[in-house]
Amino acid sequence: VCHRDLKLENFIFEEDSIESKLKLIDFGLSRVYAAGEHMHRELGTAYYVAPEVMRFEYGPEADMWSLGIIAYLLLSGKVPFAGESDADILKEVMHGKKVDLESGPWRKVSAGAKSFIRGVLERDVGLRMTAVQALNHPWLRREGSALDFEDLVDAAGIAAIHAFAKYGRMRKLALRAV
Repeated sequence: VCHRDLKLENFIFEEDSIESKLKLIDFGLSRVYAAGEHMHRELGTAYYVAPEVMRFEYGPEADMWSLGIIAYLLLSGKVPFAGESDADILKEVMHGKKVDLESGPWRKVSAGAKSFIRGVLERDVGLRMTAVQALNHPWLRREGSALDFEDLVDAAGIAAIHAFAKYGRMRKLALRAV
């Protein structure tokens, strides 16, 4: 199954508990696909959409890109490609600069986490990490964590994630009003 709209907002906790399971929701745009088959509809949310989706020929690798955007957001508190409008964001995704993994909050992120991000945010679909490769990546397989969460997430990072989420809700309300 290719979800085609993976985004932070589509993950919820089953219950209000530290031990709660995380669940993926909203399979409205998802599609069952056959190996080697390509999808052709432009779908998804601008911040999370893969470059190949804009070329109208993509496969499950597009979900891996979206996963990379989610991981980037969680680790840095911001999205790697931004703009004033969806068109600006999509232009950045298609032709934007190389993803910054060195400045600001990235100085506190482990080399393993950066390697994971590079693998899933690879623009060349043939070189992008598959789901199996991602699940077997050393950063995810290591006992414990490749990050020291307390050192990584500071007040500024948490505030940035909250601001991003609030911006998304406000934008949806504004678009609905228009």
